[in-house]
Amino acid sequence: MEGKVLGNCRILRKIGQGGMGAVYLAHHETLDKDVAVKILPGALAEDPEFVERFLREARAAAKLDHPNVIRILDAGSHGGVHAIIMEYVDGTDLQKIIDRKGKIGVRDALLVTRHAALALAAAHRLGIVHRDIKPANILITRKGMVKVSDFGLARHMHASATVTHPDEMIGTPHYVAPEQARGEKVDGRTDIYSLGGTLYCMLSGRPPYTGPTPLSIVMKHTNPQERPPKLRQADPSIPEDVEALVERCLEKDPSRRFQTAEEVVAEVDRIRGVGRSSAEISPEMLLTPQRRRRLVLLGAAGGIGVLTFLILILAMMGPGKDERAFRQASSAASEEDRLSRLLSVARDFPGSPWGRKAEQEAASLRVALVERELNGIETLAKDPKRPFGEIIPRLDMLRGRYPGEAERIDRRELALHTARVLDRSRRLLDYVREARFERERDNDDLAQFIDPVHVRRVGAPWAAAGIRLLLGIAFHVGGRVQSYHILEKEIQVVNRKEASIPVDFTVIKPRTSEIANHRGVLKWGWIEGDWYLNPPKGPPPPVPPRPKD
Repeated sequence: MEGKVLGNCRILRKIGQGGMGAVYLAHHETLDKDVAVKILPGALAEDPEFVERFLREARAAAKLDHPNVIRILDAGSHGGVHAIIMEYVDGTDLQKIIDRKGKIGVRDALLVTRHAALALAAAHRLGIVHRDIKPANILITRKGMVKVSDFGLARHMHASATVTHPDEMIGTPHYVAPEQARGEKVDGRTDIYSLGGTLYCMLSGRPPYTGPTPLSIVMKHTNPQERPPKLRQADPSIPEDVEALVERCLEKDPSRRFQTAEEVVAEVDRIRGVGRSSAEISPEMLLTPQRRRRLVLLGAAGGIGVLTFLILILAMMGPGKDERAFRQASSAASEEDRLSRLLSVARDFPGSPWGRKAEQEAASLRVALVERELNGIETLAKDPKRPFGEIIPRLDMLRGRYPGEAERIDRRELALHTARVLDRSRRLLDYVREARFERERDNDDLAQFIDPVHVRRVGAPWAAAGIRLLLGIAFHVGGRVQSYHILEKEIQVVNRKEASIPVDFTVIKPRTSEIANHRGVLKWGWIEGDWYLNPPKGPPPPVPPRPKD
C-alpha cells in the first residue's frame, strides 16, 4: 500500500495490524497533515452487508468529539478499498508500556482509567458502545495525554445483537464482557467490564483471565463461578479501595457493575482525593529506552563527571533488553505463546545469559507440550473401537508443529503401533483358543483381523477359510490350543509397514489328549490405516464338496 493514494491521503508506511485490518500512516494532502488510515482486510471487504455497517457505524462514531478520543475524520470506499481516516497520535499504546514495564503504578493506572472512562462517558451519551476496550486500544501520547482508539468498530447500543456478522470478532477474549461473549445485547456497562479488565492488567501485569485457547478464556468470563486472582494477594501495596473498584467493574452481572462511566470517574476521584495530586501522567511511565539514550547524550555536554553519573543511574533503572524480553516471554498468557516468545529471545540474544536461559526453558517447555499432546493421543489410541488411522494424522500434525521433537514423536508412535498389534494379536489368539474360528458362522467376526483389500477381493467366507488354514498350520496342528504366550521381547514392528509377533502355545491333541508345545509367528501388515493379518499367498482354497443327503 505504501505510495498509493486513497482519496486525499497518500499512504506512507504501515504502523500497526489488528484483527479488523492494517493501520497506515498517511499524509492528508488537502489538510496538509499526517493521519492514520485503517483499511478493512480483503476477506471482510468482500461482504457487502459488513462493509455497509462498517461505514455506517464509522460515520456515527465520527460524531464523537472528545479530547480523550482519537477522532475519526472520514470513512469511505476508494477503488474497492474501504477505509477509516483517523487522527494520528504520536505515542504508544498501553499494552506496549505494560510489556515494557511489567505493570503500572497505582497512581498512573487510576489516571489512565479516569481519562478512558471520560472518553467512554462521552461515547455512551451518544449511544455508542466501543465493544473492544483493551490496553492495545488505549494510546498515551508523548505529552502524557490518554486517547481511546478504534471507535470506528463501535456499535450503537440500541442496535440488535442478532445483526452481528457470523465471522465478526466479538472483542478481545482477555477483556470481553460475559454478555458480549454470549452474543447478547450490549450497552455502556459492557465497556465498563472491559475497562475493569484493563485496569486489572495495568496493576498486575496480566489479564484477569488466562488460558491455553481463546475459547477457554471466554468460558472463564462467562462462568459465574470463575473469579480472577485477588490483586492484593500478589501486591499488598494496592489499596483496598482500588481492588474493590476493579472487582465491581468485573462483576459478571451487569446490574452489579457501575451503571455509567461517570460513576467510574467519580469513584476514581474519590480514591485519588481530587486536588491532592496532579492529574498528569508521570513522565516515568512514558520514558522509553530511546528517550533515556537521548538524556545520556544531552548530559555529555555537562562534563565527563555528569555523563558518568547518568550512565550509572541508567544502569540502575532496570534490566537490559534481553532480561526484559525474557520476563515478558515468561508472563505470556498461554504456553504456546510463551514458547514462541522464548524462542524469539534465544534467537535475538544468542550467547547472552538470558538468551541461553530462554533457550533452555524453551527446550523444556517444548518437551512438556509434546508429551502432553502425545499422552492425549495415547489415550485415544487405547480405544480398540477407534480406527487407528485417525491417530496417525494427529501425530503427523504434531511433527509439523514441533519438527525438533520428531525423534521423540517417532519413538512414541512405534510404542503405539506395538501396543496396537499386541492388542489385536491377543484378541485373535483368544479367538483361536476358544476354537471359535472353526465355526462357519463366525466368518464376519474373523474378517475383522484380515486384510480388508483381500476380503473385498475374495469375500469374507473365502478370506476366513484362508486364515483358518493359515492358523491351523501355525497353531492348531490337529488339536485344541490350551494356552499361549506372546514373546514380547522378540516382537518386531516397523512403523506403518509390518510386524511379526512370535507366540509359544500349548496344544491338546483330540485323540490321544497328548499335550504338545509349538511356536508360531503372526505376520501383520499396515493396511488402510490399521494392522491386519497378511493373507496366504495364491488363489483362494477350493470350495469343499457339499455332502450328499
